[in-house]
Amino acid sequence: MNALKNTIICLLLTTLLVSVLVFSVGAATQYILGDADRDGAVATTDATVIQRRLTGMTTPTFDEKAADVDGNGLDITDATFILRYETLFDVPYPIGQTVTVMPTAPRDEYELPIIPNK
Repeated sequence: MNALKNTIICLLLTTLLVSVLVFSVGAATQYILGDADRDGAVATTDATVIQRRLTGMTTPTFDEKAADVDGNGLDITDATFILRYETLFDVPYPIGQTVTVMPTAPRDEYELPIIPNK
């Protein structure tokens, strides 16, 4: 009976620990690469939204992660790649595909790195 009780307590504590870790790190986020206006599809309007943003004009909705197609910061080439994608030219990036970003746990600035044993 004691063994069963200890097993149940161990399972409950493990479940609690996993729940705390999952909720403290957060959920994964998803976006469609090239969908700058977050309407669910890549279109020429996404290139227009990028151009408006680059010139300082306001945009009702804007997702910089999705707009940064080539991953080197938002610039006019991102809009160009989206227009090339829309006109069925080859592009070297997976425009139109869903990207999932897994959250990472915050690191303490004083945390020591893990060094494997040799």
